Amino acid sequence: MSSEELRHEIDQHKLTQQELFRSQRFARSLVDSSLDAIIAVDKESFITEFNPAASVRFGYEPSEVVGKHARMLYATEAEHARVKRELDEHGAFTGEVRNVDREGKGFISFLTSSRLYDEQGTLLGSMGVSRDITRAKEDREHLDHETAKLRALFESGEHMFWTVDRDIALTSFNRGYADMVMKLYGIRPEIRTNIAVPRKRFASDEYHHFWEDKYKQAFTGKTLRFETEVKSRAGNIVCNEIFLSPVIGADGEVDEVFGIGHEVTEQVVAERLVRDQAARIKAIFENSANVMIWTLDREFRITAFNEHFHESNLRGLGIDHALGDAFIDDMKKRVAGGVWGPVVAHYEAALTGEPQHFEVQLDNGRGRMLWVENFLNPIVIDGEVREISCLAHGITDRKDAQRKMQENLHEKEVLLKEVHHRVKNNLQIISSILNLQTGYVGGDQRMLDLLRDSKDRVRSMSFIHESLYQAKNFSSIDLGAYIDSLARNLMMSYSLTGQVQLNTDVEKVELGLDQAIPCGLILNELLSNALKHAFPGGAKGTIDLSVEMSSGQVCITVADNGIGLPGDFHEERSANLGLQLVQTLAGQIDGRIERKAGAGATWVLTFTRSTPNGNPRIDRP
Repeated sequence: MSSEELRHEIDQHKLTQQELFRSQRFARSLVDSSLDAIIAVDKESFITEFNPAASVRFGYEPSEVVGKHARMLYATEAEHARVKRELDEHGAFTGEVRNVDREGKGFISFLTSSRLYDEQGTLLGSMGVSRDITRAKEDREHLDHETAKLRALFESGEHMFWTVDRDIALTSFNRGYADMVMKLYGIRPEIRTNIAVPRKRFASDEYHHFWEDKYKQAFTGKTLRFETEVKSRAGNIVCNEIFLSPVIGADGEVDEVFGIGHEVTEQVVAERLVRDQAARIKAIFENSANVMIWTLDREFRITAFNEHFHESNLRGLGIDHALGDAFIDDMKKRVAGGVWGPVVAHYEAALTGEPQHFEVQLDNGRGRMLWVENFLNPIVIDGEVREISCLAHGITDRKDAQRKMQENLHEKEVLLKEVHHRVKNNLQIISSILNLQTGYVGGDQRMLDLLRDSKDRVRSMSFIHESLYQAKNFSSIDLGAYIDSLARNLMMSYSLTGQVQLNTDVEKVELGLDQAIPCGLILNELLSNALKHAFPGGAKGTIDLSVEMSSGQVCITVADNGIGLPGDFHEERSANLGLQLVQTLAGQIDGRIERKAGAGATWVLTFTRSTPNGNPRIDRP
């Protein structure tokens, strides 16, 4: 080799050395300036390279780790073995590893490592680039957790969630939204995956136009709230409350619209019912032309009133009521005679929860008395009486009419009493005439008996009219008291007191005049027969008289323990005038007269008691 060639070769070698030096410096610069930890190990896994980024993350100076085994940087022996096994089998490793720093604190790194070989293919060791991803992994786990919660929220519950793009095509929806669409239209919504395919329409054109207008507003950046009302497939009204919110992208433009909805059918129906009821109540409250309506709180202050209440008090009593006025204080001034205590007691009782009904007389301050009928009802809220509802109407005209009717009735009672008194007097005159007539018949016993019977019959009717004019009720008499008086007078008439004992067991039974007179005559005949025929020759005995009533049926029994009737006696063939009269009078009151078998004579009269208008009357127990 010539000197010239040698010189050229030396120059080339120098250039190569310089280029290699520059390359090494560049590589060193890259290693030293890397933000990722770069670590090299020999083929026995002893550390040969440890860059500054590795020192910062692991906390070791290069001099503290170079020459030491790489497993000191791993959390466990198994973790280091896993990486080494992957390098041995595949010559490279990429994945997450668990490392440990100088303080023993573990962290997660993403490691990329590969084997190093020389030009002859001899294994020199391995080099790896590691980046701490602990925070990133925690952030991702947190994000995944939050995403899972949002997904659970998105899918759970009855709320509807959905998003649409600018073509108003669905980009997402949850189960609630799908269920509502199925409920309303009977189809399942779908996300449009092919933009060439038109979005699916499942409602009427009019309803779609309504939503398109709402989405158009939302895509301008406006947040909307509104309600919808649609008939479901079953024909029922379904109401939903809807919220639309714009979803703004990174470029500041509205990319999608997010919708939230939930069914409010029950609430809407209830609100409509309340509005309808409130409207009806208001109409009743304001249009009750003849009824005063007002409410009072627990302090008796006015909380509401209708126009008739205001006008009536202003016109009639000169009181101009307003909301919040002390009603009781104003009312006390107008109670007639200043006797307001019982009236206030009614209002206080209403506050305890007891409805009240009363009448009050008011003085209008101009010399006129006004009557008002009042109804108080407690207004209970949450189990507590919060207010009182008051209704009232004027009854002055009714009171005046009642007073006049009472006066007229009193006049008629006086007149009717006079009529009965005069009838009774006239019957007594007839009885006296019959009594005088006995003096002109001589010793004819038959005529004497006939006159006595007639006199007794007249007396029985006279007792009825006497009972009527002595009583306050002219429409009926007490049958028991009447029978007792009649029987005792007959006893005296036949001068049998002391010989014949009269036993009475009578209930209080009210009879009208149409039944009382026939009944009295029947008893007169039955008692007279017993007194005349049952105890001949002054024999002693008893007569039992009873009156009872059950379910409207009156039963009168006259029984004696005398000699009884002849064996061949027959009611129709053997009856005298008195018994014939009994049969006729019993038929007149639709009754039945029966003779009971046994010692003595027992007669039983039964009939249905009638009301004053003549209709049968049944008393309830």
